[in-house]
Amino acid sequence: MKTFEYADTIVDVHEGTFYPTETSKLIIDYLKDKKELQKASMLDLGCGCGIVSLALNRLGLSGPTCASDISETAVQNTVENFRKYGLKVEGKAGSMFEPWKDRSFDLIMDDVSGIAESIARISPWFGTSISCESGSDGTELTTEIIRNAPEYLKDAGRLIFPVLTLSNYPKIIETAEDTFEEVNLVNRQSFQFPLDLAAKHKDILKEAIEKQDIMVDYKFGMYIWETLIYEAASPKTRSM
Repeated sequence: MKTFEYADTIVDVHEGTFYPTETSKLIIDYLKDKKELQKASMLDLGCGCGIVSLALNRLGLSGPTCASDISETAVQNTVENFRKYGLKVEGKAGSMFEPWKDRSFDLIMDDVSGIAESIARISPWFGTSISCESGSDGTELTTEIIRNAPEYLKDAGRLIFPVLTLSNYPKIIETAEDTFEEVNLVNRQSFQFPLDLAAKHKDILKEAIEKQDIMVDYKFGMYIWETLIYEAASPKTRSM
């Protein structure tokens, strides 16, 4: 069985559960010192193995915690990782907000897939047993979550969502700015697309760039992409 580590939190990652990436670390890095969120109710959306909400719980954000994923395997994985540390989480399997009808949260952390499907198929992240149904330009799941998030946020609630430039990411930001009064970039990191994959799949990469399914830089013979972490608050529907 694989494991993943953030500081002194080590989680098991079951077969069929998405293996965490630097995106999870960037979300935790931003939220871990937010003392105003110590008792916040949290929803870990697209929880995978549960590393984001579990690490935050162990770092002091110990409010009621819920977690969901489209994969039942992933939800069970999360529950077992919490149990290993003597912590509680309410885990449910289902698509996006479907398991949480009539519920609301102080903090929603979205970590669902957000890359162009053509890139997901050639990446090392998904394998054959994990779905990536984010659309040809990688925006479908994240924009749907952003549009629906206000219904599941408490007053003064926050939505944390990652944006990868391995998508047509301006669409996602535009959706967020249409939905929320406050949309702020709070963390970011640049990465190099693996040279061997770039060489092997150069035609796929070039086509995705030409179609604007992804929006990456090409420098010094390397494709450079970014993960951007955004925080959104104050839904516009409530201010009207």
